[in-house]
Amino acid sequence: MHDCSRLPAEFYVDDILKQMEPKIRKTLYSIPKSYREDVEQDLKLKIIQTIDNVKYEETPGFFEFKQKVQGW
Repeated sequence: MHDCSRLPAEFYVDDILKQMEPKIRKTLYSIPKSYREDVEQDLKLKIIQTIDNVKYEETPGFFEFKQKVQGW
């Protein structure tokens, strides 16, 4: 059974990493070759941890959102 509050982060991790890949590669050019693989893994781990820390519980449900929109 999946924890529903974590599902969106798990679902989008690959997409976000793919989007960040060009920036990661560009950053790695400033690192000595012998450290690049380790730094790349560390960067990706930090990105995943940051995604995992996003709190989706604060996202309003459909009816709560609808009430806010109608209140404008």
